[in-house]
Amino acid sequence: MLKIFIVCSLLINSLWANLCISNTNCKQCIRSVHECAWCTQDLPSDSDLNRCDYYENIVKHCRAEFIVYPTNKINVERDESFRPQDAFNSPVQIKPQKLSLKLRAHVPVRFNISYQLAEDYPVDLYFLMDLSNSMDVHKTKLSKLGQVLANSMKNITKNFRLGFGSFVEKETLPFVNTAPRSMNNPCMSSDRSGVSQCVPPYSYIHHMKLTDNSNLFQQEVTAAKVSGNLDSPEGGLDALMQVIVCEEEIGWRPASRKLIVYSTDAGFHYAGDGKLAGIVEPNDAKCHLNSERRYTHSLLQDYPSIGEINYKIVQNNVNLIFAVVRDQANLYKNLSELIEGSFVGELDNESSNIVKLVVDIYKTIAKKIVFTTESLPDGVELKFYSKCQNDKLVETSSCDGLKIKEQVDFQVELTMSKCFSGPVSFNISAQGLGERVEVTIEPQCGCDCEKETSPISDECNGRGKKVCGICECESLFYGSKCECSNLDSQDSNDKTSNGNISSCINPRQSGPDGQKIICNNQGRCNCGQCVCNDPSRISGKYCECDNESCDRYLSVVCAGNGRCDCGICKCFEGWTKSDCSCSTSNSSCISSNGLVCNGKGQCVCGKCVCDEDSGYFGRTCEDCPTCPLPCENNRDCVQCKVFGTGKKENCDECDIELEQVDQIDLDAGFKQCQFNDLSDNCTFFFSYEILNDKKIRFTREKDCPRSFPTWAIILIIVSSVLFIGLGLLIIWKILDTMQQKRECARFNEEKKKAAWETSENPLYKSATSKFVNPSYKDTKLN
Repeated sequence: MLKIFIVCSLLINSLWANLCISNTNCKQCIRSVHECAWCTQDLPSDSDLNRCDYYENIVKHCRAEFIVYPTNKINVERDESFRPQDAFNSPVQIKPQKLSLKLRAHVPVRFNISYQLAEDYPVDLYFLMDLSNSMDVHKTKLSKLGQVLANSMKNITKNFRLGFGSFVEKETLPFVNTAPRSMNNPCMSSDRSGVSQCVPPYSYIHHMKLTDNSNLFQQEVTAAKVSGNLDSPEGGLDALMQVIVCEEEIGWRPASRKLIVYSTDAGFHYAGDGKLAGIVEPNDAKCHLNSERRYTHSLLQDYPSIGEINYKIVQNNVNLIFAVVRDQANLYKNLSELIEGSFVGELDNESSNIVKLVVDIYKTIAKKIVFTTESLPDGVELKFYSKCQNDKLVETSSCDGLKIKEQVDFQVELTMSKCFSGPVSFNISAQGLGERVEVTIEPQCGCDCEKETSPISDECNGRGKKVCGICECESLFYGSKCECSNLDSQDSNDKTSNGNISSCINPRQSGPDGQKIICNNQGRCNCGQCVCNDPSRISGKYCECDNESCDRYLSVVCAGNGRCDCGICKCFEGWTKSDCSCSTSNSSCISSNGLVCNGKGQCVCGKCVCDEDSGYFGRTCEDCPTCPLPCENNRDCVQCKVFGTGKKENCDECDIELEQVDQIDLDAGFKQCQFNDLSDNCTFFFSYEILNDKKIRFTREKDCPRSFPTWAIILIIVSSVLFIGLGLLIIWKILDTMQQKRECARFNEEKKKAAWETSENPLYKSATSKFVNPSYKDTKLN
């Protein structure tokens, strides 16, 4: 109980310790993580009032006009209402659009942003298709379904546009066959007849800019020719990067939902694979399309990495749909987990389900809002909260199942964990949308009173200026009133004491760049002597000691078993170690035999540390499954010396001390053993002393089983056979008799049911038989 009380006391003291009063100027006070306030009012020199303290303490002795306590402020600079797109304005789904915040470090602030799904929101859909030879059947189906897809999407939004591009592979070994004949018609390798005709391989071609003309889309897909390559993976990531970053060439609209449908039946090459062809320059994630709308850096730059693809998708607010055949679905599902805003759909054998796949995934995307951040500075932390169609506010940055014109509100909690030299900005954007909330942060990390110019003050003994209520001394002077000099002598006015500031500097301590630290930054130098800010917690010549800097055990200073004295634990009686976590008592190490750790180890901090070579383990080193027990060790010697039996041939080799007793009792300090003597099949007993297992007590009496006569055994066997045989015979006879009775009863029952004439024996048969010739006719002669 005492230990628990000490631990609780230490935790309560650390919780209630005033962590503001150690700050010696206004800037330090305001930048403190503890939301402190500063008082610029003149305070009595002999008072123990603090200029930097918690606000609730400051207001008790400082008037409001002298308190420096900046608070967070939110200013909404642009907040346009929700609206759909029209001929003059772009749609608005997120509000507000621009915020400016004045923030104090370490003090969180919350503001609201809202989202409403607009009707007929613009959608730009770009088909990026693998046109290697195996995809020919899928291309044919897509060309026929282009109009159907456009009509289906226009049922969702009237503002819909389509685009089309294709990819194959880098035009070099080992990705394609560079033989002239194969380059002209790559399909010949799979069709010996030469009937199949393919165009030369290419990396990426942008066939059609985004347009609302679905007939043109159908024509472009039909006109596109397939090609071929050698290896199974394709160069799709090269093409995907160009589609994302070539905004003007593709025709992406700033205010639209951008969708890319990536269709293929194979895997993909990624960064590093280009080295197989000697291409080592990394992908620069820039647009490289020529006037023919072909990718020009296929042989100059490596494939992009997955991380680059993800970064550009997030930066350009693009949603990606992988429409792949079934045997590639798992690969692209794994890829989708690494790319934000991406989805995977399975194509059937001829891509006949492409329309349903795209429409279903778009509905999933449109009904969900996910907020992300762009260019978030280090030192700024963001959390999103929303009820999202529920009554409970939870931490989440997304909301699903939204309907058109349905509003959902989010609370954003922002914390600035460090001070910046000037304003910083970042964006909060919705995944897959071009809209964003611009946020500008203006740090409040200084005091306006420090910017004011003031003359040399008499209150500072004419050697400093009064800044924010305290003296800012000239270079040769210091002290709360600049009363101390860096010189070791008094001036003619006798206004300083014989104190050198160097005596307040710990020679063993220095700050960054070797600068000297005065009073460990936890006190002030008063004429050569450190006056610590919080004497109840901080002490020492240089204010270098505090009661919380000692070693801890389970987060408790000195484990609650000592007191902290200038960084060193002074342990209470019965405890040792640097953190006072080690008990000097060995009471918990005593084994059942009264020995410390069973004599097989050492007691360290109240716990047994068993000897490694002993084979023993356990709380008191008494467990050893592989070790022979004393009973087994002494068995052969007891048999040899007491009964003259057993395996031991020379009894003199036995080093045991024997004591004969009438009966083996379970005495304290002794443990009983019993074994079977194979020479007579009898059990003998002995016991050994626990503290000395060579001291044996024995009795010559054995527990032998009683012998049984042989004739009796034979008689029992013969009798058993006879009785069993007779019993079986009786059982058979009983069963047979029962069967006969059942048959007889059944016969009698059937006899009663028969309807026979009583005048005639039904079993009688006449000795003569009469036959009639059917063809005989009795005629008479006339």
